[in-house]
Amino acid sequence: MFEEKPEYLSTHVLLDAKRYTRDLKDFYFSFLELPKFKKTIDQLETLVDKWAYFFKHASDTTPEELNKLVASHLIFKEVYNALNPCHWTEKELYAYEQQKKQDLDEKAILDDKLTTSKLEIYTLYPHSLLSVKLMEAFFQGLLVD
Repeated sequence: MFEEKPEYLSTHVLLDAKRYTRDLKDFYFSFLELPKFKKTIDQLETLVDKWAYFFKHASDTTPEELNKLVASHLIFKEVYNALNPCHWTEKELYAYEQQKKQDLDEKAILDDKLTTSKLEIYTLYPHSLLSVKLMEAFFQGLLVD
C-alpha cells in the first residue's frame, strides 16, 4: 500500500485542508501491511506485533505457537477458537453454512440480472456504441460476472 515506507504499521491523521489543523484528535487510520511484517514468533515484543503475527499466520499457527501468544494475552486463544470451525457448535456451523448458501444465491441472482441487463441493452439499442462494446466484451469473455 505504502511502498515507500518500510514499516508494517502506519498511522494517519486528518487535517483541515485549509488551515492544516487537526480538529478531530481522536480520529485516525492505522494500516497494518502484513506483507511487510517479517518478525518471527520469538521476535514479538508488543501487543501490536502479536496481533500482526496472528493475522498473518492464524491459518497455519500450531498449538505451540498459539500457547506462546496466549501466555500473556488470552484474547488470542478466544479469537483463534472463534475463527476455527472445529470449535464451532453445530448451530454456529449451520448458521455459517446457511449464510454462505444465501451469499452464493444472491451472487447468482445478481449475475443473472447483469447478463440479462446486458442483453436488454443490446436488444433495445443494437447499434449503439455501448451495446456493441458490451457485447464484444461479453462474447470475448472480458466481462466477468
